[in-house]
Order: sequence, then structure tokens, then C-alpha cells
Amino acid sequence: MFGAIIALTGVRLSPYVSAALQPLAVSAAAVAIFASGLALAGHPVNLTSRTVLLGTFVCLVIQPLFFFAMIKFGGLTNAMAKATFVASVMPTGTPSVLFAQQYGRREAESATIMLLTTLAMPIVLPAAIVLSNYV
Repeated sequence: MFGAIIALTGVRLSPYVSAALQPLAVSAAAVAIFASGLALAGHPVNLTSRTVLLGTFVCLVIQPLFFFAMIKFGGLTNAMAKATFVASVMPTGTPSVLFAQQYGRREAESATIMLLTTLAMPIVLPAAIVLSNYV
């Protein structure tokens, strides 16, 4: 919370404080990915789960279609709109897996959705880049 307040108020930290926090900032994403891997290793991957199938479908199809429609019907045509649409097909983030672990609910499902959406990237990302020309 303190970091968010500092960022929102525009307060500049001293170079010494920034240098001290740099290793933490660099390792945060890696730790989150490692924790997601532990969730996958600790639970069987269930590709037939309704939650996994629906969650993956929503992430790969419904969410990008929703963004496409909002941008198209909103009349946005700039580069930021195209980048937003392309970003909407990015894999499910690690925070969902970390929240599932923290609350002990749907850990395997959220980790599997993250795995499947990441594996789908070679297909969906180029498709989104092509479709962004029609936004």
C-alpha cells in the first residue's frame, strides 16, 4: 500500500532507497512465476475440469472479443487502442494463482488456466496483432 501511495503522489525516492529496493523489484515476478510452478507441481493438471475449460475460453476468446467490441464501438482508433486489444490476449497473470494459493481455493485450476493460456500464446498473439488492424 505504501508503494502505491508513493507512486500515486509522485514523491521521488532517494537514489539510495531506490537502489536498495531494486533487487526486490527485479525478483518479484520470478517469485510469482515460481509459486505458480509450485501450484502446478503440487496439483494434478486437470484438462477436463469445467472451471479450466471455461476459464481458458474466457481468457482466450471472450475477453479479447469484449475488448475488441468496446474499442470498435467506442470509436477508438489510435495505437493505444490497438495495443490494449493485443494486451487483452496475454496469458492469465500470476496474481490469480497467488490469490488462489493464499485462500486455498482453486489452486490447481487457476495454475492450469495460466499454463494453457501461456501455451496458447504462439497462436493467439499473432492472431491478435493481425486483428488489431481492424480495430
